[in-house]
Amino acid sequence: MRDCITEDQIADVSHNVPIRARLSAIVQVRSSADSGTSMRAGKNIVGPQVRHIRFVRGLSQPALAAVCQRQGWDVGRDTIAKIEAGNRWVGDFELLFLARALDVRMERLFSPAALKVPKRKDLGGA
Repeated sequence: MRDCITEDQIADVSHNVPIRARLSAIVQVRSSADSGTSMRAGKNIVGPQVRHIRFVRGLSQPALAAVCQRQGWDVGRDTIAKIEAGNRWVGDFELLFLARALDVRMERLFSPAALKVPKRKDLGGA
């Protein structure tokens, strides 16, 4: 992996290509899945809790999406399914919509294990 990008490398890339494509042609990016961490691979950590709370509330995925839509978030059943499966990243404003739609505090969207702060020794520090 290269540490820096030279001006010559940038000049070699066509200016008609989007910046993300230009940079990915030059720099190799490691995903979090390649980091070797013990955390389950996924794009969010709230999906299982969203599914559990939705189930306890007796809501279907389309019903939860409809509640979110009434609050102003243009979301469909397929997006709710992807969030619950951990296949879709969830933004901070989306967490607020989900918490309001499920009538819970935002902290409830995170599992107790996700809220646990690791001790310094667990992080490899002194």
